[in-house]
This record gives sequence, C-alpha cells and structure tokens, in this order.
Amino acid sequence: MEPLKILSLLGMEGAIAEPFINAEDGEEYAVWKVSCTGKTYVLKPAKEYEAEVYSCFLTEDCSYAPKLLTSAEQENQTWL
Repeated sequence: MEPLKILSLLGMEGAIAEPFINAEDGEEYAVWKVSCTGKTYVLKPAKEYEAEVYSCFLTEDCSYAPKLLTSAEQENQTWL
C-alpha cells in the first residue's frame, strides 16, 4: 500500500511522505516521515498488538513519548 493512499484515509491529502532509510544498508523501512500543514508525523504499519498498546498508552501529550493521533485500517493492515 502506498503511504499517500493511507494518508488520504486519515484526511491528510496533500501530505508529503518520505521513507526512513536504514543507515547501515541504505534500504527503506516501511515507515514514513510525513509533512503536512507545517507539522511532522510518522506513518507506520502496526505489528501484532502495537495498535492496541499505542491506543492505551500514547493518546495523551507527554514529553517522553510520541502521541498517537489516529489509525486506519486498509487491506487487513492497521496503520498508525
């Protein structure tokens, strides 16, 4: 799935998505840096229980961890 399709599902049309690159081998991760309306976000596919854990513990602003803004389901995959 292309990240821009997922971002559209999340209401982030016009966003720019750049893949994170592994410093060791130069390969792209399945994680994207997203720029939209002057802010920066991360888009990633959730693994097994990751979406549930994020929604329980990362929904409030705090200085020591990122905040989960939203998620989307597409083609049997949850995206954060």
